[in-house]
Amino acid sequence: MRFFLFLFLLAIFTPTAWAQQSSTSAGGELHIPLPTSWTAQSSPNGEIHIFGNENIDRTLPVIKLGHDDNVECTENYFTINGTASDASGILLVQINKTQASDFGSGNFSRTINLKEGKNVFKITAIDDSDKKNKATKTVTINYKPQRKDYAILFAIDDYSGVSIYSDLDACISEAETLRDILEQRFGFDVNLVPNPTKKAMTDTILIYKNKEYGDQDQLLIFYSGHGNIDGFGMGYFVCKKGGIYEHSTFANQLDAIPCNHILLIADACYSGLIKHKSDTDPSDLIKSMYKQRTFEIFRTEQLSASLKTRKVIASGKGKTKEISNLMPQIFDALNKQNLQYDKVLNFYEVILKIFNADQALRGSFHNEDIGESNFLFIKKQ
Repeated sequence: MRFFLFLFLLAIFTPTAWAQQSSTSAGGELHIPLPTSWTAQSSPNGEIHIFGNENIDRTLPVIKLGHDDNVECTENYFTINGTASDASGILLVQINKTQASDFGSGNFSRTINLKEGKNVFKITAIDDSDKKNKATKTVTINYKPQRKDYAILFAIDDYSGVSIYSDLDACISEAETLRDILEQRFGFDVNLVPNPTKKAMTDTILIYKNKEYGDQDQLLIFYSGHGNIDGFGMGYFVCKKGGIYEHSTFANQLDAIPCNHILLIADACYSGLIKHKSDTDPSDLIKSMYKQRTFEIFRTEQLSASLKTRKVIASGKGKTKEISNLMPQIFDALNKQNLQYDKVLNFYEVILKIFNADQALRGSFHNEDIGESNFLFIKKQ
């Protein structure tokens, strides 16, 4: 009776896979395999006693990292490494469910590509006991690239005391809008200089000439105010108090700034005269620009130190309308929601947008520009 009760209980509590492994001999005996940690004994009166192994390994593996569990990183990759140990040995170590060690080894190492911002990884160590005990540890890597973006915004509304130039209404307000977009959406370090004299503009440019820049750093310069031409057809910007800033001088001074990647946006009459040469048709470039590239490879390629950027977007070669439509088009492009890789807008995508702006021109403001170079607006995380 006890034997049949045992079989009944065994049928209830035995997993399906185990029950399927049972068999009946030719003599009618029932053979049931037991887990390796169980033993069975029969007593003289026919009772069957099943014993669990009290020495089952319930100890979790120990994971030791070869670095901190919270890491600040300036490169776009990091190698997570360390050791896992356990008295019963280590079967496997995984990082985010991907194998990071040889079978049977507790030494693990895996190089991970990072996205900008916080990257979280889960390390799992599995021991070699019957229970396959698991231990986990979390590693957080904060990737902040050394690349930095700067902007200088010159905007002049006040032409009081200069009889031939009237005051303007929108230059400073547009510069403030541009500042907010660059700071809040793309993380630029912005210096807005309202109503500068020529000396104030020159002094500001000199400050940026004396800065040190990384290979992928970028500098955007914006000018909005009056512009004009001299008797030889040479263009210039008009500063507060009527100071004249010749395009050629301005371009040469910007080129002297030791930053590899500079973009000038000029919204003034005759500002297009600063353009040294036209650029490649943007639609052709964009078709192949992103093909089979990760974001990091794309960024490294486009901001290569060998591709010097001296790009310009200007409102036209002649007189512009009293209210220019260049900046609304640029704002529209910069506020675009669906950026490539969900994070980047490039120079050529911006100028595709401003083709709708009257007389808008694009190209390079200095012969040092490499035609395939670029300027990127990289969205903050």
